[in-house]
Amino acid sequence: MNGKLSKFVILISATFLSGCSTFYTPGMGELKELCEKDGGITIRQEVRVKGYFDGTTVDCHDCWSRIIRSGYDFIEFENRKPMVAKFFGGVRGYYRMYRAPKGAPECNERFRDYHLKTTAGYGPYDEYYAEYCIASESIDEPTAQYGYFEESEEWTVSEWYGSTIGRFYSEVRDLRTGKTVNENVVYHLNPYPKSALAYGKVISCSSVLPKDRFPQPILLPEN
Repeated sequence: MNGKLSKFVILISATFLSGCSTFYTPGMGELKELCEKDGGITIRQEVRVKGYFDGTTVDCHDCWSRIIRSGYDFIEFENRKPMVAKFFGGVRGYYRMYRAPKGAPECNERFRDYHLKTTAGYGPYDEYYAEYCIASESIDEPTAQYGYFEESEEWTVSEWYGSTIGRFYSEVRDLRTGKTVNENVVYHLNPYPKSALAYGKVISCSSVLPKDRFPQPILLPEN
């Protein structure tokens, strides 16, 4: 094959692939089918709480941020990973992280020092620390009535493009009865994970389902 013909073939191939990317999204059919089957939020009752048990995290590395930004008074969790064990004296187990008045003896100074280094000048954190602190205490077991839990899985839907779909399931569980109160199912399609041009492009159920399938979060702060 001569040079001109090779360039022509490459040009035609590039145009063809570009056209496919424009008009065809690998995995979109599977995504729509899955989302229509069980995607969205199932609300059995509105749950507003002062705090909850996070049964998903192994270290609650952002629990303090959720308390500051989301309005929860406390979050309980089981610390099972050394990453943040330094904030609790290196001891694993159940903990309650909560909002306390600034200067209170139970304030966790390790959190305050950490935030001063990493969030100084960021409005919500500055406003919070002007009046409150993040406190923590060891507990024998969760005391919250409700717990939040998650699980996920991922599989390939196109070997050619490397496209994957992930299923993300979350639920609010009444810890006193063990029954699921609310649940949420979301599918995420990553159509072109091999392409640098499409890096980070993800399509979820919210793009293909009516908005009324996502009426509200499955767990809300009381305040």
